[in-house]
Amino acid sequence: MNKQERIQIIQTIRKQIKPVRVVSACFAAIGFLILFLTNQPMWSTFPIVFALILFGVSSRKECLEICRITNMKQAKQWIQLRYVTSFVLISIAMTLFVIPHVADVSDLHILYWYLASSVIIIMTVVVETNLDHRVRQADPEQPLSNEYR
Repeated sequence: MNKQERIQIIQTIRKQIKPVRVVSACFAAIGFLILFLTNQPMWSTFPIVFALILFGVSSRKECLEICRITNMKQAKQWIQLRYVTSFVLISIAMTLFVIPHVADVSDLHILYWYLASSVIIIMTVVVETNLDHRVRQADPEQPLSNEYR
């Protein structure tokens, strides 16, 4: 299977997963609205955790489908590592963003929590890019994630 055919398959997979990702984003938005607009920040954790669960399920499905289109074992391992790493880092970033509000941290310390969360988000982009290139080395016909987004 050539690269263009793989891109078409991945885009079809992403179209199927898109509704779940939209629902996940909506729950995350609801959670962050509750976090910032109410005096009950603890209630924000439920929609945010649910959003992360939905995101994790959709990422797993996407990862498994993308792994099926390559025959290279090493490429499959790099693809799986990319998805797992991204999910873990995004979960940590969102947790670091929520903790100071739930734990009632002072305003000065909230800045440090936000900074740590931002650094982890930047790390996610760097790690994903690095792992994408390793996938390409393992299977030259496998498209990079920026080629099918």
